[in-house]
Amino acid sequence: MDLDLTNPMAQKVYAAKIQKEINRNTRTQYIMAQTIYGETRGERLRVKEAIAAVIMNRHTKNPNQKIEAICMDKEIFECWKYKAKQLQRVMATDPEFQTCSRVAGRALKGLLDDLTHGAIRHHKNDTFPLWTHHMGLIIQIDPFFFYQNKE
Repeated sequence: MDLDLTNPMAQKVYAAKIQKEINRNTRTQYIMAQTIYGETRGERLRVKEAIAAVIMNRHTKNPNQKIEAICMDKEIFECWKYKAKQLQRVMATDPEFQTCSRVAGRALKGLLDDLTHGAIRHHKNDTFPLWTHHMGLIIQIDPFFFYQNKE
């Protein structure tokens, strides 16, 4: 059944539906950008893209879990454990945050290559979390190590 957009009421309903979808997508991209920023501040673009890939890989493995929930999981993305207040105050005008937002947008549209080859966990080279013993190392990208479940 087609929507009759010549009807003013139908136009309002359609516009509200589109705005709700835009707001949801914008919120998802913003939270994803905050996560990328928090995990990779000061790192090169390829690291930001790798963290975006981890988020998308986790979503691919569990499509019922919202991307916002994946991003804000403190056990996966430690920036939410230690830097949550700073992340909430990040200015959208910050050039590095803008880069993270563009990376998040490309990832959400499926336009990023997965530099991590399917990784679902990561850590910086200055830590060695206990969970790494149960995971398989895939790749190192700059100071980050990326892992997936052992087969």
